[in-house]
Amino acid sequence: MYKIAFILVILLVSGCTTLPVAPLSKENLNNIKSVAIVDFPEMRTHALVGEFMLSMDQQHFTDKQSMYFDLGKEVEPIITQEKKTNATFLPNQTVIENNSSVIVIENNNSNAIDSGITAVAASLTAGIINEIGKKTNERASNFNEIYSSTNPKINLRRDFLNELSSSLKEKGIDVSLLKDQVHSVPYLRWSALDSQGKLFRQRYPNELESVDADLVIQVSPVAIYNAGSALNAYARIVSVNVAIYNGRTKEFYGVKSFYSVEDNVTGYHTYNGLVENLGEAGKKLHESLLAVVPQISMLINSSNSQLD
Repeated sequence: MYKIAFILVILLVSGCTTLPVAPLSKENLNNIKSVAIVDFPEMRTHALVGEFMLSMDQQHFTDKQSMYFDLGKEVEPIITQEKKTNATFLPNQTVIENNSSVIVIENNNSNAIDSGITAVAASLTAGIINEIGKKTNERASNFNEIYSSTNPKINLRRDFLNELSSSLKEKGIDVSLLKDQVHSVPYLRWSALDSQGKLFRQRYPNELESVDADLVIQVSPVAIYNAGSALNAYARIVSVNVAIYNGRTKEFYGVKSFYSVEDNVTGYHTYNGLVENLGEAGKKLHESLLAVVPQISMLINSSNSQLD
């Protein structure tokens, strides 16, 4: 049920999986010889209670994404060679501090409350449930550290970028990595206009030069566990936005949204249950994130094949 609700709201806020900005046409993405992928900060995963995740698709490439990254942290190396640019990076102007101390999500959803009880009782019950959600989120403020210590061989950012690079290289595409935004929330690199001619999402504040590559690909990934309320089990959620530009002309080709929700997860009905099973849960979250990579790779064609 949670999965259905999540997908319905995503469709309502985005209209369809391709946001109405620019078409990802086969003319733009066929016969590609070179791709530059924009690196991003180390990812932070969370275990959160609250309905805020239902608007996730509109948060990508904005300040609201800062809580999902370890901004300023030294990133693990990627197999793909860094592509040098002449861009000037000004950390003091672009880095948003990540406050991971206490995360409190308001949740006023009382749908799970029996319809037969009085309005006063319903209000009191909803308040109690909401308070449980707050306390659980406070306890889970260090979930990312627990996740990392339980799964020391997993690095979501590194593994995602390595998988994407390898997938594109297998097509005979020359792949490089742009690191001039590695300490910033993944803002859109260059201007991107929506269907109304207005700026789509937030643009990186510094003037970044063009790149000698057929395509520049930006990725905004989120991989977390989320319970809609204190009465719900934690669902495994992955949400990824991919923005594509012409590297040489800075022409914006569009944004594609990918997401998955797995709520048929046993043993994750409480925060303690999730943490106790975090060895398995961590691997499953990792698998869900990497499952997006083939879908992204399918967009890019090094031959005259039709765009999927």
